[in-house]
Amino acid sequence: MYSPDRVYDGQDHYDPSTGIVWTQDPASSDDEAIMIDGTRYAPNRRHLTAAALRAELERHGFEIIEQSGPTGGDVVCGVS
Repeated sequence: MYSPDRVYDGQDHYDPSTGIVWTQDPASSDDEAIMIDGTRYAPNRRHLTAAALRAELERHGFEIIEQSGPTGGDVVCGVS
């Protein structure tokens, strides 16, 4: 989950528009890898806000039964 207090070190780059955390990986053969400042980064994970996670799940047909936890990442879903 996204946290405004999370610090990304020199190995990671966070893209707030997608939530993707890109990890420095010069040897990556991943087709989704990108170049940032001349260094190759591969997608590693996504950090979404609680609201963005909820919207994404609902957009894909899930009904949110409960969403809790300190950052809103504990989600119980059903298929609507």
